[in-house]
Amino acid sequence: MTPALRILRTGIALCAALGLLSLTATPAAAQVSYFIFGQATSVHTPVTEVESEVTLAIPGVVPEDPEPAAAASGPVPLPGVTVEAYDAATNALLGLGQANRQGFYNLTYNRAVEANHQVRFLLFYDFKDGGRELVGSVDTNPAGDPIVVNNRLFSFNLQLINNEAVKAGEAAFSPTGEFLFIEVGDIDMDDIWDQQADAGNPASVGKLGLTKPPSAGHSLGPDLAFGATLELYGLFGEGTNAANTARYYRINYTGAASGSVCDPLYKKNYVLGAGSSVEVFRVLLGPKDPATLPPGLGNCVYELDERLAGQPIPGTMPAQFYSAFWTELGMRAKWNTRTVANGDYVLSVESWNAVGNPLPASGNDFSTLNLKINNQAPTSAIHNIQYLDGSIVLSDANPCQSVILNQVTASPLDDNLQFLITATHPANLLRQWQLFAWHGHNTADGEIAGDVYPLSAPPPVSQVFQTPAAITYQTCAYRFRLRVWPRITNGYQIVYIRDDNWYAAISVQTP
Repeated sequence: MTPALRILRTGIALCAALGLLSLTATPAAAQVSYFIFGQATSVHTPVTEVESEVTLAIPGVVPEDPEPAAAASGPVPLPGVTVEAYDAATNALLGLGQANRQGFYNLTYNRAVEANHQVRFLLFYDFKDGGRELVGSVDTNPAGDPIVVNNRLFSFNLQLINNEAVKAGEAAFSPTGEFLFIEVGDIDMDDIWDQQADAGNPASVGKLGLTKPPSAGHSLGPDLAFGATLELYGLFGEGTNAANTARYYRINYTGAASGSVCDPLYKKNYVLGAGSSVEVFRVLLGPKDPATLPPGLGNCVYELDERLAGQPIPGTMPAQFYSAFWTELGMRAKWNTRTVANGDYVLSVESWNAVGNPLPASGNDFSTLNLKINNQAPTSAIHNIQYLDGSIVLSDANPCQSVILNQVTASPLDDNLQFLITATHPANLLRQWQLFAWHGHNTADGEIAGDVYPLSAPPPVSQVFQTPAAITYQTCAYRFRLRVWPRITNGYQIVYIRDDNWYAAISVQTP
C-alpha cells in the first residue's frame, strides 16, 4: 500500500524542541529566504486480514473470524528522515532538511520575491551504506490543494499514515546545529522587520526592529517598538554527539548600547513519580555562576533546559533526575529592557558544547534579531476644563469646585465645556488617544475627541476640544478620562498606556 501523508498546521511554540540542522540554499541570486519546520511522525494503522471466498471453499477448512485490528499507535517520530520540498507549479526542488532524533526537521530555500506559493513534500531515508528509501509523499493538504506557504517562517507537522510500521534503519544525522530566533512573546520573528531576513526589501527602510503589518497570530498592528520585559524564544539544532551539540549559550546585543542579556531565567521541571504523583522543581537556567561552568565561558551564560533531561537534580536524596517536561519550551531569556538605553538593537547568540568548546556561529536569516527598544511612557494630561469663551472652570489650582452650566440664557458660552489636553510621546511613538466621558453609575456619554496617528506623525503639544452636541449634560457627577496608547509592545499587549482623569460635579441650570 502506498503510504499517505497528512499535514497538520501547528503554532511555532509547539516545536520548541526543534533540532535545526543543515541548511540547503538555492542560487545566490535569490533574495528572500523561506524556513519551514515541524515534526515528522508516523502513525501505524494495522489492517485486519479477511478470509477470501477461496479460503472458505477449501474442504475441511473451518472458517474463523479474523483477529480484530489493533488500535492505531500514537504518532511516533521519524528520526533522520530527509524532508524535500518541491514547487508545486514547476516540480523544482526548493530545499531539503533532515530530522533530528525526535523527528523535528528544518529546511530553507530562497525565492526571488516574497509571495505565497504552493509546495509538495517527499520523505526519504538516506542510509550510511548508500542508497535511499522513499517513506512517503504528500501532494495535497486535507482541503485537496497543494500546501500554500504564506509566511517566511512556516511551521508544519508531517504525519505519515501507514499500515506498516516504519523502520528507519541507521540514518545519517547532520553534523552541525543552527540557532534561530522564532518569537518575541506572541509575535513571530517573521512579523518583525529584520536586517537579515528583509535585506533588500524597500519597505523595511527606517523600520528595522518594528513590527510589520498584522498577519495571522499578530493582531497588535504595524510599527510597534518593544519595551518592558521581553520573552525571547529561539530554537537550537542538535548535532550528532555532545561535541557539536549546544549545551550553553549567551544572547548578546549591540546598537544603542552593547552587552549581554543577563536577567534571571527560571523554568519548572515536572518529574513523574510513583503512581500518579508529580514533583515540580523550579530551576534557574541562567545566568549561571561562572564557577559552575566550564572554564572560559564568562558571565551571562544560560543552560539549555532540554539538554538537562536525565541529569541528576542537585540536592535531592535519594537522587532524582530531570525529566523532559519543561515549562515555556523554547524560551531562551526574559530580557528586562528597562535597564538599557532606548534605541535600535541587534541580538545574536553564541553557544558552547557541554565541555565549553565554542560552536560555529549560525548564519541563517533568523539567527539575528532586530529590535527597536523604547521604554518611554506617553504624556496624558487634561490641563484644565473651560467654558467656550476660554475662561477656566477647573484647573490644578482649583480642581474641585462645582461646574455650573447655564441653560437659562440663550448664550452658549457657559452651557457647554471644552478641554485643554496633551497627548504625545517623546519619540513620536504615539498610536492613539481618546477623551471619554461618564456620569453617575458607569453611564457612558461617549467620546469627546480622539485620534489615531501613523508612525512619526506627532500631534500638537496641546489641543482644545469641545464637548460634542451628542453629550447632553445633567446635574450629576462626571468623569472625564484621557487615555493615550503608545506604539510599544512587550510581545503580548501594548505597554505604557497612560490615563489622566478629572472628576467634576456638574450643576445644570435649566429654565
